[in-house]
Amino acid sequence: SASLLRGTAESVVLLVCGLACLQGETHLFYRYHEVVQENLGFALKPLGRGGAYILGGVYCVGARAAIAAEAAKEDRGTSPTFGLLWYACCLLMLAG
Repeated sequence: SASLLRGTAESVVLLVCGLACLQGETHLFYRYHEVVQENLGFALKPLGRGGAYILGGVYCVGARAAIAAEAAKEDRGTSPTFGLLWYACCLLMLAG
């Protein structure tokens, strides 16, 4: 279905950006450094990684808010523990 495809695409984009930022910070994947430099050069600069972290954090906060709003509309609750953990991770990502 379309929502499965959308969720998969969003997850892949977040994963690729996260791995590119990991490469920019640690140079962990030596074989892929040139690929990251050519295609995802923002991940090699601190300002670019910061922008990616902010965009990812804001996206995740918005996604959680949309899920909570949908659950409230359908009169089913969401887990406060999961919500706290989710927002804590988003806060850590925004803090860099």
